[in-house]
Amino acid sequence: MAAIHIDEPSGPHPELVLVAGEASALRRARIRALPLRPVARVAALVTASAALSLTVAGAGLWWIGRATGAVGATEDFLAEAFGMRSFAFSGPSLLLGWIVLLAASALAVTIMALLAAAVYNRSADVVGGLEVEVDVAAGPSPDEG
Repeated sequence: MAAIHIDEPSGPHPELVLVAGEASALRRARIRALPLRPVARVAALVTASAALSLTVAGAGLWWIGRATGAVGATEDFLAEAFGMRSFAFSGPSLLLGWIVLLAASALAVTIMALLAAAVYNRSADVVGGLEVEVDVAAGPSPDEG
């Protein structure tokens, strides 16, 4: 399993703070590199979740539009506006186009996330990386025994 590479910068000692009634130490750490495979997995998972949510919402709107007659009224309007005898949306063709569009956008977002992580990995040495504060508990938690 790939891990995020973290450096602990030299500097002042960790400061103690009171968090929820417990003493804990804040330690500064610097993220040197992001592993690309987990970045790709997370980006793909997030975009797949968004695509599924948008598909379910779109299908619900389609069914509501069909049930209320909004889709039929739109088809009639388009037929009249363009001088056609009849016009009808093709549900399967719309769904296939929607799936292709979502797959292409998910791939594009995943590639952009990978490029961003690769640029970060290359530039972290030059600009110093991302510095975060890590909360380190002063003692063992009650769950640890």
